[in-house]
Amino acid sequence: MNPDKTHINLTELPLARAIAKMAIPSSLMMLAESLYHIVDAFWVGKLGAEPLASVTAVSFVLWSLFSIGEIGDVASQTLLAQAVGADKVERVRNRLRHCLVVAFVSGTALAAIMLPLRDWIFSLVGLEPEVVASASEYVFPWFVSMPLIFLVFPVLAAFRGLGDTSTPLRLMLVMVAVNVWLDPLLIWGVGPFEGLGVAGAAWASVICHAVALVLGAWLLHRRGFFPDLTRRWRGNLQRKWFGRILAVGLPIASNGMLFSMIYVGLTKVISSFGSASVAAIGLGHRIESFPYFVAVGFSMAATTLAGQYIGAGKFEDAARAVWKTCLYCFVAILPLVAVMLFAIEPIVRFFIDDAEVVAICSEYLRIVGACWTIGFLEIVLTGAFSGVSNSLPALVICTPLTALRIPLAYVLAVKLGWGPSGVWWAIASSSVLKGLLMAFWFSRNRWMKTRGFETA
Repeated sequence: MNPDKTHINLTELPLARAIAKMAIPSSLMMLAESLYHIVDAFWVGKLGAEPLASVTAVSFVLWSLFSIGEIGDVASQTLLAQAVGADKVERVRNRLRHCLVVAFVSGTALAAIMLPLRDWIFSLVGLEPEVVASASEYVFPWFVSMPLIFLVFPVLAAFRGLGDTSTPLRLMLVMVAVNVWLDPLLIWGVGPFEGLGVAGAAWASVICHAVALVLGAWLLHRRGFFPDLTRRWRGNLQRKWFGRILAVGLPIASNGMLFSMIYVGLTKVISSFGSASVAAIGLGHRIESFPYFVAVGFSMAATTLAGQYIGAGKFEDAARAVWKTCLYCFVAILPLVAVMLFAIEPIVRFFIDDAEVVAICSEYLRIVGACWTIGFLEIVLTGAFSGVSNSLPALVICTPLTALRIPLAYVLAVKLGWGPSGVWWAIASSSVLKGLLMAFWFSRNRWMKTRGFETA
């Protein structure tokens, strides 16, 4: 990106180029984030089974909490995109100021709640005492630093709202590089400095987020968009913008938090069929992450495109951009679906040579892979609804149908005797239904009649 260009109005670009400019770097950023977590798992795994189990055990807790951080993330991208589309970039700093306040307050509140409860939470999961102790040690740096981590979300999202996805990708690559360097040093120690063990991995991640926050804030300040920290903030805060932020971000954050908790219950159904089924779903999720990352990249593109077109008052163009984004996402995902349907076993066998796990995981990826030809609509249209300031469909449609997976999986897998296949079909069928319902809701165009996108 040209450093002299502070923002990009995507409505002025050919639609295909605008979609590619947003979707490709965003998808690559998600892949970089996956690499970031793989680095953590690699080094923690060197400590032994218990530390690795503790990191795995706390992952769903952190997933739930970070979903709340999406309030500032989604709102920042949406509101800033609408300002750019309306050619009112002078209002970006004020909107970002409000998003940062929401992020900091929510992160602080969660830290205050979670810190004293961390041992109790992990004991409820049924972990062994040694694993609970290790999990508590690992999660302490995360909880203490929650306000800082939550601030990273709206900062990175601000670049996407401004039409710049290259900068968040570069910042994520910086985080990966710093993590690769810090993880072994803080976990194992160097010279006279003793290692911190599993807590070292957490502190390395916190430092990576701090680096991304400082660099991101500096780049935004350089472009004239970061709020002035030397001025009094209180007089510049308006209640209406806090309401807008919650209206845009809270439904999606709630959906993400409930989604993670629902998967805890789903895992209990899967575990009743043995460790091979649990290993299969874990490996399957990692392989399935490739079409997921592609869909998330296009979802981010849909958010910014819809937001900028809406800000410009071009409602029909916004709808056209969203549907074209869905079409391009389908084309991008189709080769991955073909691999999952017709050539998945050799890929699964590359990761593990256990015949039972290979068979179960391959079956999972074939069943769920087919649903991606429709299921991607849920992800892309969630981003589109965010861009038009209407996040309610994600909560009304996606959350109940995701929750339905638990009883449906139990009936199919246990009551009807389908075994693990019943769980896979519960996941696949609900994904297809969510995608179809989201597409139907968006096609009704009622979002054009809302006033959540006003740019005043």
